[in-house]
Amino acid sequence: MGRGLPAVMAVALLLPSLVQAQRMRDEEGVVWGSFRIRPVAEALGAYDNRVLVDELSGDAEGDLYAELTGALYFENLPAQYDFSAYTAYGYRFYRDYIGLDDDFYKAGVAVASSQNPLKLGVSAFLKKTLDYDTMYEVSSGQEPGAILTGNPSTRYTATANVAYERNLAGKTSIEPGYEARYYFQDFQDEDDAEWVEHRAGLRIGYDYSEKTRLFLTGYYLFQTAENEEGSIGAATLGAEGRFSGKTSWRAHVGIAAADYEHSGTDQGLVGLLRGNWEITEKLSAYIYGSSNYQPGYGGSNAREVQRLGYGANWRIVSRWRIMVQVLHDYREELDRPGGGEVGNFISAETGYDLTKRFTVGGRVRYAMDEEEHDQAVVALSAVYRY
Repeated sequence: MGRGLPAVMAVALLLPSLVQAQRMRDEEGVVWGSFRIRPVAEALGAYDNRVLVDELSGDAEGDLYAELTGALYFENLPAQYDFSAYTAYGYRFYRDYIGLDDDFYKAGVAVASSQNPLKLGVSAFLKKTLDYDTMYEVSSGQEPGAILTGNPSTRYTATANVAYERNLAGKTSIEPGYEARYYFQDFQDEDDAEWVEHRAGLRIGYDYSEKTRLFLTGYYLFQTAENEEGSIGAATLGAEGRFSGKTSWRAHVGIAAADYEHSGTDQGLVGLLRGNWEITEKLSAYIYGSSNYQPGYGGSNAREVQRLGYGANWRIVSRWRIMVQVLHDYREELDRPGGGEVGNFISAETGYDLTKRFTVGGRVRYAMDEEEHDQAVVALSAVYRY
């Protein structure tokens, strides 16, 4: 991996762990004191039409593969501090291209408290993937990987944040905050990506109504990478709220100025959009978008990254459900306006609960990226949740 990990990250990765995991259903898992534990096992068979691309002919080669995965989810019962952890390990076996057989895994831990006035959070995760990591976690708001690649890669992230909220008068509050974040991604066939971020910000909030809150935010972000360092200053205006007990949203947009040592300067829009709707008891949908700056890696310059994702979950009957997700990804280096890379990713998944704990289903994933041949993966799976 070249440069190794800071001590704080190395310690975090030793924990048996899940980062901001979805809250477990009450009937699942085993309660042990103040904690709930849930084991999960999965078997999967798939066909990938672009396992590799022949260097001489340029043709895409397909193959069948099988995966076996075991996972353990862990969380505390409701308390002042929320704790969650997970660990999962799997192995992929190809039918013809056995030289591509490989393992994959993920582990993470998160501790947080949102009790006013002091808000604290510490999290870390480790994840090795063999494909594009494009899934959006609706329950936690966790977005896809910062750097998308269809080749095997391993990511490490550690984040710590603190904020203090104080009411000024009536409906107005002020909240200073600080966040530190470490990011490392080890690519199998490319140079590594590594950077550190320090963000200091101030947010002023105003309760416009019982269901809507307005806020004005300013922040300064300092990033350091192996061959690059830079800073970003931004001011954003936004709002968050609920239309009803089943619908929540958050949006902010603003102007940012980026100044990097080697990549130069740039000004542009930054922002975030998240909306979750429970349209009916059986149908829910979401949308999210983001725009931000990212330091360069692998000898490239800093870049602007813009994303738009949306999806829906439909429980047709009590035991049968369908989920669809779409992600559009655009990356543009600061010194190459108009010459960015575009990626479009579509995934669909269906599952049928044979019993309360045993589910069978199917998945389809389609990637339209910079490769000449698009990638399609079709899979069947069986999952057991204790």
